Amino acid sequence: MNPVPQVDVLIPVYNVANYIERCLTSVLEQKYANLRIVIVNDASPDNSMEIVQHLLSSKNIENHSVEVINRKENGGLGAVRKMGMALATGKYVLFLDSDDYWDNPFVVREWVNVAEQGTYDVVIADFCHEYIKPQYSQVVCNTPVTEGREIAYNILRGITEGYLWNKLFLRTELNKVSQMATEGIDFWEDVIVTVPFFYQVQRIGYYPKVTVHYMHYGKCQYTGTVKPSYITMQMALFEKLDAYFAEDIETDAELRLAYDQAKFRSFSILSLLPYRYYKQIRNIPYNIHPSSLPYGTIKRVKLLLYKLAQHRSTQLLGYLLVVGYNWYNRQTSSKRFR
Repeated sequence: MNPVPQVDVLIPVYNVANYIERCLTSVLEQKYANLRIVIVNDASPDNSMEIVQHLLSSKNIENHSVEVINRKENGGLGAVRKMGMALATGKYVLFLDSDDYWDNPFVVREWVNVAEQGTYDVVIADFCHEYIKPQYSQVVCNTPVTEGREIAYNILRGITEGYLWNKLFLRTELNKVSQMATEGIDFWEDVIVTVPFFYQVQRIGYYPKVTVHYMHYGKCQYTGTVKPSYITMQMALFEKLDAYFAEDIETDAELRLAYDQAKFRSFSILSLLPYRYYKQIRNIPYNIHPSSLPYGTIKRVKLLLYKLAQHRSTQLLGYLLVVGYNWYNRQTSSKRFR
């Protein structure tokens, strides 16, 4: 009889005292015989780790293996992702953010059953957005796609979510792109890993159940928490992806189109920053060709705004139009400029 494969669950902890109990309890309750829980304390300033230690001593009734890593300085989610991948030793790797949770004790068992039966490099699961204000849930069901590159293209286009935490990874395949996880990149920090990962894998499985509940405690990140620091993060992200895809971008026309669309999405998000940051935004070498963008009136309007905002002589006009466009969208619909 084959031994139960080891699964590593990587959990970052930073300033999550209000949420970590539900997250960690959902992991400790897993009915899986070979689970290793790796908790990375990213120099959390609150009492999150006190709660973690209490839970480990009182609720680890399944006797899961646990390793706690304490960072001396806060490095951000990109740094923790990178450290977690380096610490992984199991056959499979799972990620779970410390303010999210699994909703039943058989998640890992069922996920692994799918992976083992199909000898997959990765298994993608459905998940659920949980919004607190206003309170509602939105289940995201993934459409099975057999080609890894098609998933990579869809992540770049924004059609498919590029999260790490709704996927069970075969560690040997994840290791091939682990160098993409980068300290200092905490925006699209998952995308920089998942896009290269799916570009190079073929055996993809699906677990058609909701596994992770992704909690939203404030406004959407694209409208409520766009930060000036994202500018340098996006510069670093695209520089790293440019280097990774340097050869493929010349031979893969579909990749080139999807990559341009990702850059346009990035600009659209950063354009929500105040005008004083537009000079910095212009420094990002997006180099988007108009033919790369999908047809349609809305896309063409966005392209015009992009062109105006990217040139020094029309930058102010472009900014004002972006502000007006966003205001119009908020007044007429819930759609966001993305």
